Amino acid sequence: PLPAIDESAWQPLSPIQEQMWFVQSLSPESPAFHCPAATRLRGELDVERLRQALRRAQERHPLLRARFGIHND
Repeated sequence: PLPAIDESAWQPLSPIQEQMWFVQSLSPESPAFHCPAATRLRGELDVERLRQALRRAQERHPLLRARFGIHND
């Protein structure tokens, strides 16, 4: 497993993230990095169980909690 990091602290972007940020900054309306998807569900939906499952996935995977901002040094 990867070592835990302080998620509240600023972390530098990886080279790939820098490239993606640069390309997106040139054309902010571009959907180039969007990956839309849909799933058809059948039967009755237990909304609370779905919420719990999504929350657990978010807790397990730091990338799903990632936020990006501009940090000026």
